[in-house]
Amino acid sequence: MANKFRGEVSIEVGGQTYPIAMTLDVLGRLATAYGLDTIAEIEGRVLEFRAADAVPTLEALLAGSGHDVDRVAIGRIDPMAYGRAIAAIYSARKVPQEGAEPGPQKRGKTSQPTTT
Repeated sequence: MANKFRGEVSIEVGGQTYPIAMTLDVLGRLATAYGLDTIAEIEGRVLEFRAADAVPTLEALLAGSGHDVDRVAIGRIDPMAYGRAIAAIYSARKVPQEGAEPGPQKRGKTSQPTTT
């Protein structure tokens, strides 16, 4: 089961559900696979949703999350499930995108300095 507090999401591969997350191990695997240097480059590449990148990206996500899954099974994943998993991973990270508006402020009492 995916641990949302760790930014994990679930993806089904070959009839089994695996928790995956964007970890440092995954980032390293993606950087190596695509010959990229920065997190921004990796994020841009993954979010482009290139068809040729789907299997290597899922391999990195699964292996970097501690799962040994057959490449053939990964290749049979529904493309929409792949897209939902990638979107969910980035949503779970809650990293503001460039130009994004700040989220709503919490309402309630605020601490104000006292004057004497």
